[in-house]
Order: sequence, then structure tokens, then C-alpha cells
Amino acid sequence: PALSHVLALAEQELHIKANLSTITQPRSETVALEKLRPRWLTELRVLAYCFLGQGALQGALFHIPGGAEATCGAVASHLDYLEHRHLNLLLKHFLEPYVLHCPPRL
Repeated sequence: PALSHVLALAEQELHIKANLSTITQPRSETVALEKLRPRWLTELRVLAYCFLGQGALQGALFHIPGGAEATCGAVASHLDYLEHRHLNLLLKHFLEPYVLHCPPRL
């Protein structure tokens, strides 16, 4: 029920509510949310790599014209800045399925 209400809100109203919620939240809740941010970002990264890996496993990346090249370019463009622990996730969840399921024509 709450989600359907949020989806029905106008964009400007959502922006106002988001800004007010950070102002009206008690300090302890704001601090708790700040502590959860790194964990949320890590989960988001893992899910993004898994999503790309599933696209490779199912062949979806290879059937879109230019999809495989664009995906590799986007993923590999920031490897210089990627921490080793995140590189391991990238190799395990995306690159391995991508290489193993790549059609011979590519």
C-alpha cells in the first residue's frame, strides 16, 4: 500500500518529501542510515555484477547489436580505480560467465 502511494506521487512532491524526511528524522535514525550506506552500496554492486552475469549466461548480451562491446567497455572503463576486493566480485559474477558463454563469432 505505501509503495503504490509513492508511485502515484508527482516528482516534485517526492523531492519535497525526501528533503523534509531528512530534516524531520531524529538524529539517531539519520546516523543509523549513514552506517547502512556502505553495506547498501556493496549489495548494489554485487547485484549489478550478477545482473550482467545473468545477461551473459542467458545470451541476452550477445543478441543485442553492439551490446557485448558496449557492456565490456562500460565495465572495463574504470578498472584502474577498482579495489581488489571488488575486482574479485567482477571476475566471479560477470567476467567468468561472459567468457564461458561468449559465442565464437565474438
